[in-house]
Amino acid sequence: MRVTPDDGKDERHRHRRNGPLQEHHRRLAPRRCRDRTRRRAAPPGQRCAAVCEHGGVWIRSVPYDDADEELRRHYDRQRETLGEVTEMTLAGSLYPRLVGARLELYAATERCPSALTARQRNLIGFVTSALNGTLHCMSQVTVKLRADGFSDEEIALLASDPAAAADALPEGEAALLRYTIDLTSRPGEIGEDDVTALRQAGFDDLAILDANAHCAHLNYVNRVVTGLGIQTVVDPDFAAYDAIPAD
Repeated sequence: MRVTPDDGKDERHRHRRNGPLQEHHRRLAPRRCRDRTRRRAAPPGQRCAAVCEHGGVWIRSVPYDDADEELRRHYDRQRETLGEVTEMTLAGSLYPRLVGARLELYAATERCPSALTARQRNLIGFVTSALNGTLHCMSQVTVKLRADGFSDEEIALLASDPAAAADALPEGEAALLRYTIDLTSRPGEIGEDDVTALRQAGFDDLAILDANAHCAHLNYVNRVVTGLGIQTVVDPDFAAYDAIPAD
């Protein structure tokens, strides 16, 4: 489940009580929504719509009961995987074709049959979102990085200084992070030598394509999220974010 801003409340969302990662989150995180009764009372397809109306997305979204056949099909597809409709999906619900295209792109990106590990993909996703200051997306990947064995201190360094964090990682992961940093922060300066550096670190062309697709996709998602006001953070026990939209 998600938590959203709540006017007049001072308590901020915390994944855990102490540590540098929590201090980083406290500086950036929106306030916790305490209106849990409203969220729980809503039908599954409307749960996120209620959250958005309470203080999330800045544009109108289409509730489940008002969705046409195409949009409802996309909602049902996501509910089968996650148990609910995400705010990213609701943010595009005025244009169902866009919702479907986003779900297809996400599924294709996550299913690339390259040699990249889930840990490497998570590193790319987290650092991309951190560089863009997108706490909503960072919080989703934080859950996964903890499962990958990263400590809160290591995650905090990835968020605050990814270049320094790269220096402490194995060669392959360091090369991926440097490529991610450059592609996100200085896309106009990327050259063939940046791809060559990935090859020299042991990645074949399919793995390089996979890394590029993950970074590019997260940059797109980050701009949708920040541009439309999705400011929620993800509870640390919401394991459904390991799921990929069903075919």
